[in-house]
Amino acid sequence: MNGNKKAIYRHLQRLGYTGGYDAVKRLVREEKRKRNATTLQTFSVSRRKIIALLWKPQQEYLEEEHELLRHCISLAPPLQTFKSRVQQLYDALNDSTAKLFSKWVQDQLSDTTSPFYRYAQRIRSDLQAIQHSFSSPYSNGRLEGQINRLKTIKRMMYGRAGLKLLEKRILYRM
Repeated sequence: MNGNKKAIYRHLQRLGYTGGYDAVKRLVREEKRKRNATTLQTFSVSRRKIIALLWKPQQEYLEEEHELLRHCISLAPPLQTFKSRVQQLYDALNDSTAKLFSKWVQDQLSDTTSPFYRYAQRIRSDLQAIQHSFSSPYSNGRLEGQINRLKTIKRMMYGRAGLKLLEKRILYRM
């Protein structure tokens, strides 16, 4: 019966209940707690965990990661398509030739509903340089990483302390 505690108490009295109102109130409160405890168990997973699972090669999944991903896909079926596109990108980036990557970009450009469509458009403008990066053993990744680190330190230090502390922070990891 849906209703407040007094309505439940009156209904029970009509059925022949001779006990007190406090006993009914306590019983209703306990029953509500039990119901809420079972209905409030929700499924939640962090965005970071989902992204890590999508980017991780499928053969490296642990059993609980397989289960988690299956559950997420059952709740959001478009995630399956997204996962396959991410895995294709992962394979293309780890391939030593640019052929697979170029094919991936073309596949994304041919489907305007692809979540990577705009990304592929931006890549297309610089595709030749990206293709050369597959064949060249040289990389400026370390330099870009240092520049990014310096900019982060600069942002953190803006308006704080002095030049000595900034210098110590910059030289700390070099």
